This record gives sequence, C-alpha cells and structure tokens, in this order.
Amino acid sequence: MLFDYCTLTTQGELEEFKKLEVDRPHSVIPNGVDGSYFHPDGGPAQAKAVAVFLGRMDYYPNIDGVLDFAKRIFPLIQAAVPEVEFRIIGSNPTPAVQRLREMPGVTVTGFVRDTRPFLNDAVVSVAPLRMARGTQNKILESMAMGIPVVATSEAAKGVAAIPEQHILIGNTPDAFARQVIGLLKDGKLRADLSKAGRERVEQAHSWPRSMDILDAILN
Repeated sequence: MLFDYCTLTTQGELEEFKKLEVDRPHSVIPNGVDGSYFHPDGGPAQAKAVAVFLGRMDYYPNIDGVLDFAKRIFPLIQAAVPEVEFRIIGSNPTPAVQRLREMPGVTVTGFVRDTRPFLNDAVVSVAPLRMARGTQNKILESMAMGIPVVATSEAAKGVAAIPEQHILIGNTPDAFARQVIGLLKDGKLRADLSKAGRERVEQAHSWPRSMDILDAILN
C-alpha cells in the first residue's frame, strides 16, 4: 500500500472503501459550508412561490437533473401552483438549458458573482439529480441559508440529513412534485425545515468541526 491513512467525505464513500478490505486506518471528514457567508435571510417566510436550482450548468448530472425537472416535474407543480417560478442559477448553461427560458415560469441566470441575492426569496431549493457522487454543496448551501430542500435519494446521500426531518425526498416525478407543492403551500412546514436544516449543517457540516477531525488525525 502506498498510503498510511485514508480520509473520505461521506458515509457512502466509507462503505465503498470497506468493501475493498484495505488494512489501513480511515476516517470520514464531512464536507463543510461557511455558515457565516451562507445564512438565512428571510427566504422561507416569503409568500412568493420560487423554487431554485443551484449548480454549474455545464456539468452533466446537473444538466440531466434540471432538464428532467423542467420537463416532467415542474409542469405538475405549475398545475397546483400556477404562479410558481423555477430559477436555475449556475454558470455556463448549455444550449439545452438556455432553451428552458422559453418555458413559462422558468428563469436561467447564467453566471452570477454572488448567488445569495438569487436565493434569498426562494421557498424551496431542488436537487433533482438522477446521478450523484459525494456531497452536493448546493444542498449544504441551501440548508445553511434556511431554504428547505427537496432532493432525490441519490443527491441527498452525501449529506448528513435525516429525510422528513432535515430534508424532503422525492424519487419519482409525482413524489418530487408533491414535496415541492407541500412546501409552497405550507408555511409551517417551510419554517420547520428551514430551522432544522440550518441547525443540521451547523452540527454536521461546519468547517471548524471538520478541521478538528483532520487535526486529530495529523496529531
């Protein structure tokens, strides 16, 4: 073996590492989020129905997830909440993503220097990824800002969040749409998830906590 110690960022990665039956010590160091930069700013209390997606739009899993959401899930949400807006925030949108601007209610921002002003009025952040690896920073940043998240199981598995307590899960178009609609219509549910999500990232995904784990390993 060419290494003495292995660090991983998620429990899922740890499970895969154990399957290799490598006789080396190992630890999980969770990915973190800067909670002083990404912090709540009144988003979930807003009455405006805004759903956001955050991520680079030249990355295939993001492209696939956004296109699928726009074509199969968003129309179901619009049928229940006609005024809903879907805002896609991310650099380098491909032509297919740019064409989503032609759909009623869809906004594609392209590159923005600071994502926070485009997130502040969001009622829900969506992570409809059908393929995902590691930790989705888009989920951590949304939770840190107090924006409730609806995600697929694939997208959520790299985050230390308990479904229905810190995050909502939808693995089919109907299930995903129902979760989003519920948040758009239920202010108490939004407030509860906003508070729980923020507290969870403070507990499990803070950079100081992760650095403490790394310092202990190095010592």
